[in-house]
Amino acid sequence: MAKLKLALVLSAMVLFMNLSMAGTPPTCAVTKYAVPGDTFTLKGPDQPTGVTYTYGWTVVDAGGNTMTTVQNSGTQTATFTIPTTSPTNYYVATLSVGSGVGTGQITGCILTSCLLINVQLTNTCGISGASSVCQTDSGEQYSYTGNAGISGDAKSAYLVWKVDATTVTPLGTDAVGKCTVDWTKAWTTGGTIAQTHTITVEVHSIKSTTVLGTPCTYSVTVLPSPVTTISPS
Repeated sequence: MAKLKLALVLSAMVLFMNLSMAGTPPTCAVTKYAVPGDTFTLKGPDQPTGVTYTYGWTVVDAGGNTMTTVQNSGTQTATFTIPTTSPTNYYVATLSVGSGVGTGQITGCILTSCLLINVQLTNTCGISGASSVCQTDSGEQYSYTGNAGISGDAKSAYLVWKVDATTVTPLGTDAVGKCTVDWTKAWTTGGTIAQTHTITVEVHSIKSTTVLGTPCTYSVTVLPSPVTTISPS
């Protein structure tokens, strides 16, 4: 038991040292990705038959500050919402589990584990593609060039493309970050002069559908088709 307690103390010291290093998150068994406003349900292990577990959850931010917004922190299942005001770039949720009977405290043989939550704080806007097209262009492709985590292991968001507030179906999947626009449908019928239309890309959280930051916008000038009537004389 003395060796176990010593190991736990050393583990806690290592965790504290890691958290104290600015910008350097600790190594946890599980890493999740989120945006501000996302809520995580944190669930600990079920207790075996004949054994009573006690649970304790703590969440600290990148500065080592303990978060006071963890709900049901003394139970098997707790919840934590990433702050939308002054969030940090990561949070560490630590679970302590004791195998002894206790009230309001962790008792018995105690072990800990942690979950690292990386947070995307900003949405760097970027849309590339033709800024001037003809009203007859029906397959113009545009690409999202921002920094949102829309693909890979760090996926935390998906894109919603719009043209003049009308949702457009993306080309392929959101992970591709591309969209094909049919400008023949955006063109205002009866128009005879150049028109300006706006492409908008919203970055949504996968967990909560919250829109991250200010949507990206891109103006496109749509030129009318010239008249080709021949008038012989």
